[in-house]
Amino acid sequence: MVQVVQTTIIPKEEDIDPDVFGAMTSLGCFKDRQRLIESLLNSKHNTEKVIYFLLLDRKLRQPSMDDTEDIKSRSRSASPDIPHKRVDRHRFNGGNSSISSNIRPNIGQLAEGSPLVPRRQLHSS
Repeated sequence: MVQVVQTTIIPKEEDIDPDVFGAMTSLGCFKDRQRLIESLLNSKHNTEKVIYFLLLDRKLRQPSMDDTEDIKSRSRSASPDIPHKRVDRHRFNGGNSSISSNIRPNIGQLAEGSPLVPRRQLHSS
């Protein structure tokens, strides 16, 4: 199988996106948070980084915001334990402008072993 997800080096723990990290830890297969952080900060291409960058790409392409109060009030469920949708902490277009450069997928140099051609270029050719 050809590796098509490009991963870059994440320089420090503060550069890890909290929404993506939270999604990964909720998957159940990354229960050891410290080991996950070490894998993400590793300079080599690995499974954890592939999943991280896939989720980060999804977040950037399809940001999720909380429903408006109008939509919430029209909810048909009377249950106090209604399902909650994924909501990003940062808004990309408008809203919170405190988005730092660490949100961008091109964090640093390519990770060792990462494919040179990103996934989108493979599909567009």
